[in-house]
Formats: sequence, structure tokens, C-alpha cells
Amino acid sequence: MRHVRYPMLIALMLAVAAPSYCIPAFARKYGFNCEMCHVAWPKLNDFGQKFRMNGYQIPGQENTEKTVLQMPGIPLSLHTLAGYVSDTFSPEGVEDETNQFEIDGLDMLVGGVLGMNKGFFLAYLPQINGANGVAPQDAEMEQANAIFSRLGSTWANARVGRFEGAQVTFSGLRSLTLSPYEIYGFDGSPGVSAAGTEGSLNTFALGDSNTGIELAGWGMRPLQYAFGLVNGSTGNNFDDSPADFYLRGAYIFGTGFGQTSGQRVGLTGYFGKARPAGGGSRHSFNRLGFDANLNKAPYNMQFQWINGRDDREFNVFDPTKDYKFSGGFAQLNHYGKDATQFLRFGWVNTPSEDDHDISRITVGWRQHLDHPLALQLEYSHRKVNNGAGPGSDLTENFVGGFLDWAF
Repeated sequence: MRHVRYPMLIALMLAVAAPSYCIPAFARKYGFNCEMCHVAWPKLNDFGQKFRMNGYQIPGQENTEKTVLQMPGIPLSLHTLAGYVSDTFSPEGVEDETNQFEIDGLDMLVGGVLGMNKGFFLAYLPQINGANGVAPQDAEMEQANAIFSRLGSTWANARVGRFEGAQVTFSGLRSLTLSPYEIYGFDGSPGVSAAGTEGSLNTFALGDSNTGIELAGWGMRPLQYAFGLVNGSTGNNFDDSPADFYLRGAYIFGTGFGQTSGQRVGLTGYFGKARPAGGGSRHSFNRLGFDANLNKAPYNMQFQWINGRDDREFNVFDPTKDYKFSGGFAQLNHYGKDATQFLRFGWVNTPSEDDHDISRITVGWRQHLDHPLALQLEYSHRKVNNGAGPGSDLTENFVGGFLDWAF
């Protein structure tokens, strides 16, 4: 029977899900509460999206913005989670279980204005050694970018450095859920061949932050675009030149900005080159997607579908075929005055020669206690088809209750 990679131990799962960008330093600067920019933090509302796209400047007040050098102190925010988790999974029919109180990670966030139409944002995750009740965390510069807004008009804006690109149409860093979007983290390798090699040797994951440059714009008409040129896969060599680019287009109709009011539909394409795990020359891959963000207060529906293709050199099950897969998610959110409820179904369909399809259903409640302090209850069930007959599927059941806060 083939073995399946199933790395969903609780510490790793939470390390992936932990980054969540809510920046109270911005609220302190303007004397706002968090609901000014967030419909349910960390999820941005229409105004928060405009504020971010405008280089962390209030639209229409660019001439009066104070820079970080004119403000007292450093615009630093910290974010963490603490609570109780239960994680049960059954690899190869042998059940394993984790039940414990957990402190999960620390995000250090700095951002603001350097000058008129010039902003910046930093997100640093410090090194944390794992211990009983403390999730481990590798040191990482998650984001570090400069923003140049309105280079002649709103049609021309640039973000340079390390960032979460616009090809990720629903931010994994601003997700309401602790459980990840499966399709964003999928690198084509849930199954393992008879030789013990992963199903696809491509290490690229769509949700990873990237280093490069992004041009984006919008205008009076309900159109948005983004173009990025980035370094790409973590499997590339240090001295490999950038060979990845993405295109994003969106159309907004109705009253609003397509975030929490109005309706938005979009198309995304990511085209790159990567070296197979274990070395070798670079080969091509692509990700093509359709998305929709639909609003009818107090409900919000998010939908994403992505089709992926890796060159045959990545396919360890059948090197004569390209490794092709598809997947996505649909999420329904309900926004109340002090609470948010969410339900999401996500899936990944792997090629027939791999046959390790993934599905996940997530449901939860987020109670907003203060600004920004929230209690979150979440249940998530994940299944990986083992391809070895009835009863061989791998399952995980995650239950978590957390206090989520930033200051």
C-alpha cells in the first residue's frame, strides 16, 4: 500500500494558519476603532481595502497624512493566539490525538506612511522554540515592502519587496479561519509513488509570499488589474533570475468596492518556472483561476476555483504526462453586530495516476469582545483519499477554541 504524506500535526497546522494581519497601530494613529477598516478583523471591509491599496493613506487626505517620523513612537503591533486545541488524525488506520492548551506564534507588524503617496509594511515572525503548550515558529520575514501610490493616477501603483501577491484573491493572512485554504497551500504532493517520491516534485505553493514587484490600478470604471514579476518557487536556486509573473483582473458591479458591498468577479493567471525537488533544470507550470465575492448584507459568499498544471518532469507517477490538478473553495460568512459565523468547503482533485483527492469542511463562530480581541470556536474535518480501497482514507478532525488578540 502506498504511503501518504500527512503533515497535519497541530503545531504545524497552527504555524501555517497563525499569521493574521490586524494592525491596531493604524487605528491608534487616526483614533479609529478596528471596525473602521475591518468588517470582522482581520477581514478587511471596503474602506480597509481602499486604505491598503492607497499605500496606508486615507483616500482623499493624502496631503494631510503624518509620516512615521512625525508620529510619536514606532507604529508597531503584535499579534498572537492562545487557547485549547484537539487534533485527531488517522494515518494508515492508526489514530493519533493531541489535546492541549496552546500559545500559537507571534507576529510583529510595522507599517505606515514615509511621505506623500509613499508607504511601507513589514511583517516579521520571530524564532520560537517549541515547548509544552507553545507552538514552534521559524524566523521569517513574511512581508517587507514599499508602496508607491498614484504614480500619475490610481491606474498606476507599485509595491516593491516581499508581499502577498494579488494572485491570492482571498488573503490567507486575513482569513477568518484558523484552517488554511487547501488549494493555496497545495504543492502537488499529497501522494507518494512506489519509489517513495512525492506525487509532484514542484515545491511552489500559490499562497506563499514572494519577492519582486507588483503594479496595480483601478479607476472610476469598476475595473481593477494587477501584474507581478516575482522570484517564484522556494525550490529555485538562490542565483536563479526571476521567471514568474502573474496577471489579475477584476470587475465590480453594484454599489461598493466589491469587498463587503457590491459584487466582484475576477480572473487570475500565474505562470512560472521551478526546479524539481532534488535538483535539475527549471520547468514550466501555471495556475489559472476564477473567483467571485458576492454580498447581500449581512451575508457574504466567497468562491475560488483554480486549475493547475506542472510539466511532466514534475510528475513522479507518470513522467509521460503533465501533472494536472484542480481545486478551490466556497465560503459563506454571516456578519453580525458582535459576532461572525462562517462555513467553508474546500477541495483539491489530483490526477488519476495520483488519486489522492483532498476535501475539507470548516465551520466556526467568532465573537468580538473588544478592539481587537476576539473569541473563536472552530471545527474542521479534512480527508485525503488514500487510493487503496474503502476504509483507507486519511482523516483529521480539528477542534479549537482561541482568544485572538493584537495591540
